[in-house]
Amino acid sequence: MFFGGFTTHDDAYMGIICWNGITWEIIHSQSVEQGRFMFFWGIPFSALPFVTDNRIWYLTIKFGSFFLLLSALYYAIFQSFRSKWIALASLGFFLSIIQNGWEHNALTSYAFVFNAYATLFLVSLGLFATAIDRKNLVLAGFSGGLYFFALGTELFVLFFPFYIAVLLSRAATNEPILIRLKAGRNYIFAIVVPLIAYLTIYLVWRHIYPSNYEGNSLNRFNLLAAAKVVATYSLTAFPLASLHLYTAPGDPLPFRNAVGLHAILSELNVAHLIKPVVVGFLFTRLITKVHFIVPQTRTLLIGCVLACVGIFLPNMLLGFTERHQSWVGAGTYSYTYTYYSFISAVVFSALLLAYINTKSLLWHPMLRLTIISIMVVAIMALSFAVEMRNQYFALDQKLAHRKWQLMDKVIKSPNFMEVPDGSTIFAPSLLSSTRGYAAVLADDWSNYVKFKTGKKVYFADSKCQGSVNCFVLVFRQESHSDNQFIVLKKTKQPDSLVSDELTIYAMPSQDRAVIIGSFVPSEVAPKLKINDVTISHVGAGLFSSKLSSASAGDNVMTAKITGNVDMLPEQITISNYMVEPRLRSFSAELTEGIDFTDTDFPNFVKYIQGLSGLEPWGRWSDATLAESITVGLQESLPNHFDLVFTANAFGPNTDQNLTVKIGTQIYYFKLKKEPSDYRTSIDLGDEKVSSIVFLPPKPTSPQQLGIGADNRLLGIGLISLRFENMQGKK
Repeated sequence: MFFGGFTTHDDAYMGIICWNGITWEIIHSQSVEQGRFMFFWGIPFSALPFVTDNRIWYLTIKFGSFFLLLSALYYAIFQSFRSKWIALASLGFFLSIIQNGWEHNALTSYAFVFNAYATLFLVSLGLFATAIDRKNLVLAGFSGGLYFFALGTELFVLFFPFYIAVLLSRAATNEPILIRLKAGRNYIFAIVVPLIAYLTIYLVWRHIYPSNYEGNSLNRFNLLAAAKVVATYSLTAFPLASLHLYTAPGDPLPFRNAVGLHAILSELNVAHLIKPVVVGFLFTRLITKVHFIVPQTRTLLIGCVLACVGIFLPNMLLGFTERHQSWVGAGTYSYTYTYYSFISAVVFSALLLAYINTKSLLWHPMLRLTIISIMVVAIMALSFAVEMRNQYFALDQKLAHRKWQLMDKVIKSPNFMEVPDGSTIFAPSLLSSTRGYAAVLADDWSNYVKFKTGKKVYFADSKCQGSVNCFVLVFRQESHSDNQFIVLKKTKQPDSLVSDELTIYAMPSQDRAVIIGSFVPSEVAPKLKINDVTISHVGAGLFSSKLSSASAGDNVMTAKITGNVDMLPEQITISNYMVEPRLRSFSAELTEGIDFTDTDFPNFVKYIQGLSGLEPWGRWSDATLAESITVGLQESLPNHFDLVFTANAFGPNTDQNLTVKIGTQIYYFKLKKEPSDYRTSIDLGDEKVSSIVFLPPKPTSPQQLGIGADNRLLGIGLISLRFENMQGKK
């Protein structure tokens, strides 16, 4: 599911600039443009997963940062509350209800940096508690240093009071707050110094380089809009949307037309149950543990309040920015900082559970058992809902990444490599935002292709204007499946989107998928080829052809379509039902007839028996296969038509009667040795006939005539068969 692709524009942008070796240039430009000096370590953090274009490295950094965060969370909670039980419960809630989607989960996007900031802050907080317990100012100073670098995202400025709360939690019973603060002033000083240093550098840098970045544009006076941003971004840290699955049968998900409990249960499988069952077992063991250490009730309640505040703190600064106010107004419900709100939410849940658990020890055993059962079932139900929703989004993310996999095949293909340097590629469908994730911009694709191939081409979302070499790229991906394809073609004119030559790349490989396309009708008869094979299914402005499967070891099918008419790449589609649609009437197909020099027979032919293999001029009848040639049709013939065929006779069959049976009627033709045209008028009356039989007079092998080793019993050679002047088709 987590192929090393991209989900947001920031990921793609960071990977591409890192691969092209311009990370330090971007550090300087972004720090100046946004007025943020902390980009000097923030951007290298962001670039770390992409220092090499290697999937193993990327996934190691991505998942490694996640497990570092979990370790830091355990350490910070254990040191702050001196309770393994609360630390384990926090991890339990974290893994039970973490929501997939790039706004909630740094596994999905921003593969290292947001986990790194949270890890720095949590380790700093844990070290601060350890420093107080051990009376070690050196550790406190180291904690302050980590806090400074955690401020790579400004929101952690707001978390400074947490250090004071940790200090006060170490106060003796009935010790006044002021006395405790005075006794621990050196520890607080170790955190205040780096904080003041950070704020000073920040303000000086912002004064020298005022920010024009819209994310820094404040709207201080719209308190209602600010409150809406903070509430929306913060509360979605809780998996309320997952619970919505149980009660909203009309609310669509990416891969369902409707959801609800009945729809969920209809697709239930073992994968959906593994996590909830494990969660239920672990929380049952945790809650029923007889001996466990938790802080005093007052500490638990104060911790709950602080953790609850921590849910809202990450989004306080965002609430006063115009950009996020407009985003939430337009329907956005979460942001990357929601991930930090989620961390506070799981700590809050763990503290609340610890409080209920300690209080319930004094209750009647049956009442306690009932409460425990209700809590475990509720946690399992919540975990199940989250898991169901996560699997939908995980598949959606996988399909978003598949675009990159297909493009990797396209840009390395021979057809793409023939695109001259300096060409413009008009590709609005590739650049558009799909599946709810941020788009990858034109410059990103241009730089990506340059890194991967060394080719200098320029992607654009507007028509090629004044470009000598203009190409059009069309990207299509089905909504509910893995199927996707790309059409690449060169335009005749910069303002034209038609071409008589195009290349199609389809993923994944499927046997006998069908391409359906359209072309601009002209005065000439359309003649189209796919991979140099004539396309027989051509109608009024439409064509279709089966797409050959990919070669062994490849998962991309490629087809090159050429012709004497202009095709429309935006109207190409690929059907996976493996059935070619009828593009013309049966009568029109009969009129065009059968070309026996072609490898494939037309769509109106159901079967043909008694013919030997293809030769350059046509096909011989072979009595060793069948006594006669039978041409079976998909539908019955018209009442009246002219039968027209081109044929020749072999040896003893020359000037002998060739018998042709059409229903109950029989006709005779004397065939010449050289290819000739034969015609006769047929009137079937009310008879329904869907086959024609040719019975050669004297099948003979060349071996019998002493002119070779060929032992086939040859009679006549068929070159073409047509039906003209049709009337009264049934």
